[in-house]
Amino acid sequence: MTPPTTSITTLWETLEVVARGHRIAIAARLNTARCEKRQRLEDEIRVMEATHSRTGSLAVKRQLTALRKQLRSLDGDRAEYALFRTNQKFYAGGDKAGRLLAHCLHMQTASRRVAELRLLGGTLTSH
Repeated sequence: MTPPTTSITTLWETLEVVARGHRIAIAARLNTARCEKRQRLEDEIRVMEATHSRTGSLAVKRQLTALRKQLRSLDGDRAEYALFRTNQKFYAGGDKAGRLLAHCLHMQTASRRVAELRLLGGTLTSH
């Protein structure tokens, strides 16, 4: 048996790439399922709205309310994820630009501060 000619580093990087590919495939599959579910709910809501407008049935209205609740839940999950990503990006980059701007503003304010005023009589006032 011959010793392997591939280094451990190359094998490790290959494993990372394959694992990343699997994670991307899973995420794509979940995203597709989520989009299909959303589309299905929107289609069902359209049909139920048309049925409800024709019949005015209380049972149809309850079903329509349940479908809208499911759709709102999906929208809430999307908003929650968007907030999560926003926070993640904010903390990952830090607020370097904001801190730099605040520091520059503070320095400009300090340099423009009037420490004393000379009154008409020649006396100095500090406040």
